[in-house]
Amino acid sequence: MRKLYLPILGVTLMLTSCTIGALDSSTPLPADDHFIFVIGVSPVDAKIVVDQGEIGNGIFTPDNFSPLTFGGTPDRGYILSRARGNTMQAIISIQMPRDEYGKLRLPVAPCGGVKTPVFTGAAGKVIYVGNVRYSRHGERVEPAYSSDIDSAREFLRANYPALAGRLEQGRYELLPTSLRCAVEYE
Repeated sequence: MRKLYLPILGVTLMLTSCTIGALDSSTPLPADDHFIFVIGVSPVDAKIVVDQGEIGNGIFTPDNFSPLTFGGTPDRGYILSRARGNTMQAIISIQMPRDEYGKLRLPVAPCGGVKTPVFTGAAGKVIYVGNVRYSRHGERVEPAYSSDIDSAREFLRANYPALAGRLEQGRYELLPTSLRCAVEYE
């Protein structure tokens, strides 16, 4: 039996080329009730979904009734999006680029005890969460985390100059999610 990993949210988005929640170079400073976050992502053509939710008993549960915070590919290696201040946010789905034969890969969700970065920011702030590099190992996608706020600041300076001077180091916690892990098929 093989397992097919599907996230609960974002499948349609991930199978299309739509982007939700991305900011453009004319983005102003965050409104009083929102924060802006920056996450470095590799590979640069991986499709990522970030959603808000809640933490209960050490588990992140996405809010199925709120719109996705971000869904799409990074801009030159970075996700830049906004969220309502003090809301919990997490990466809930990853779709790796096509394989060497051009075959589309299905999205995977952090599930079954796999942990994902969960973060928040105070309203009015611009925060750098960190970098995540995804690599494929058979049917699994494995993340590796690092931090390079100086490179993130250079990216902002070159592409979003109004935000560069406001960038602060944010924090994240690696937590499991409540997402269902697999649908089995023969």
